Amino acid sequence: MGLTWKERLELIKLLRIDIYMMLFFISFSISGVSLNQLVEDKVCLNQLKLDKSICMNLEHTDNSHETNKNYIFSKAAAFKNYQTLIFTTPGIFLSLFIGYWIDNYPSHLKYILAAPAFGGTLGAFVIIYNCFYFETDYMQLLSADVLRGFAGGFATIYTGVYTYITRKTPAKFRALRFAILEFFSFIATPISIYLGGFLLTTPPWFDKQPRNYIAVFIVSAVCSTFALIWVLIFVNDADSRQETKNNTTTDSNSLIDDQESRDTVDDGFDAPDSMIKQPVSKGCFGNFTYTFKDIFNFANVKSMINTCTKKRENGFRVRIWHSLIISAVILLAYMGDVAIGFPFAQKVYHWDAKYYSNISSILIIIPSIGTSLLSPILIRKFGFSDTGLGILGCLSLLSSMIIKGGWLTPVGYFVASVCGIFGGLTPISVRSLIARMINFDEIGQVYSLLSAIESCAPAISSLFYSNVFNATIGSFPGLVYQIAAGLLFYPFFILIWLDLTKSTWYDTKKVDSVSINHHEDGVDTEVSKSSNVRFSINSDIQTDGAQLIS
Repeated sequence: MGLTWKERLELIKLLRIDIYMMLFFISFSISGVSLNQLVEDKVCLNQLKLDKSICMNLEHTDNSHETNKNYIFSKAAAFKNYQTLIFTTPGIFLSLFIGYWIDNYPSHLKYILAAPAFGGTLGAFVIIYNCFYFETDYMQLLSADVLRGFAGGFATIYTGVYTYITRKTPAKFRALRFAILEFFSFIATPISIYLGGFLLTTPPWFDKQPRNYIAVFIVSAVCSTFALIWVLIFVNDADSRQETKNNTTTDSNSLIDDQESRDTVDDGFDAPDSMIKQPVSKGCFGNFTYTFKDIFNFANVKSMINTCTKKRENGFRVRIWHSLIISAVILLAYMGDVAIGFPFAQKVYHWDAKYYSNISSILIIIPSIGTSLLSPILIRKFGFSDTGLGILGCLSLLSSMIIKGGWLTPVGYFVASVCGIFGGLTPISVRSLIARMINFDEIGQVYSLLSAIESCAPAISSLFYSNVFNATIGSFPGLVYQIAAGLLFYPFFILIWLDLTKSTWYDTKKVDSVSINHHEDGVDTEVSKSSNVRFSINSDIQTDGAQLIS
């Protein structure tokens, strides 16, 4: 059965967080190639004192400059390594507490999401300063990542966004909802990569600049500022108490039009009021101190770990942990192009920044097509389950890595990109599987741990890719992708195991009813609520969602 126009309108209203994600991703991604090029130019011009004509066309120089080229590319890859470590480390620490923070202070969510955008704006201005004073050491650029890292980074964003979406989206739309989020994230990347490469190669806006770096970082600052303003103005419904009231009074024409969806949505998909901390009258400073101590309490970390390690029925504990590790491994493999993509293309394909940006901006659309447009067809026409989508995604990414690492020509790069069309399905599959296996009041804590684990992945990925690439740059630069392909066999076999054992856990609907008293307008209403409801998303429900896209 298709969606009514009212249902479509309700779903569109849920997309306010996606606009924020798109703006932040544009701000972050647009600077990637330009910052890498800035580092290479600083090393080439300031350290090696090479002629400007050589530095501006480094990828096209002859073999007489091969040693200098390898040195510069290695320095750029090492810088990316330091950058990732600095940017992600504070987020790993913060992610240990952010789940409790969001669960108990939901009205703070927009400020939590605003912090990374603010950090992005400050970081862009720091880089602009280093562009104006081009003779400064390239390592000073890392100060921008210090600001971005302590503002929260991706760990904060993903925990907040995943929790917001899971709470605010009815069960029948969750798989589709995550796919739409991935689409907004993916579509931002080609736009930003193309725009960054285009601006970088235009005539400099300011004098004494080798390239137009400053234009790129001005656009980055503008986008992060817009993201900051957007989230503060429009993401104002995170307080679950209001949402609960709205959902308990909804009519029969709402999105949740069947009993199964009513059960799996957890009474308006909001946390019990008892979980939400009430204001404490201790004055402004006293309230701040109380809240700060309550949030950054290591007892909360212990509670999160206990939640994720406690024994569960039907082997859910081991399945949850396998799913968490799968997310990290997939992200580790996926981060290869972020870590060494541009130096790899310069070394192997002899592409400059503009050509690499143009090609990447086109080819990166391919996974978004597989994720957002083809996945509903796979679900609707071919009956793919969550695990089936994950297995297909693993095979797609694995084949792409093998080809990219072994076929070291531009044609090989294009073929690898096409083979990776379904690579984005695995993260969606894993998040959907995790949602099936946790209770509602565990959302923030489990996603918090997921973000902590995923926050470690870029740092590990950067260390892995940059060190292997630097060690093999002169002999076999594609080896690093071959090794990454080998790592993907772990999620591939685990997802096969989850698929083969679905009968023992996938459709579990054990419900332990507890009574929750809702006091509204002086009337107590007894509501039966499950303490053990899974976020089930069956094929029929996903079919309804698929019709929205198809």
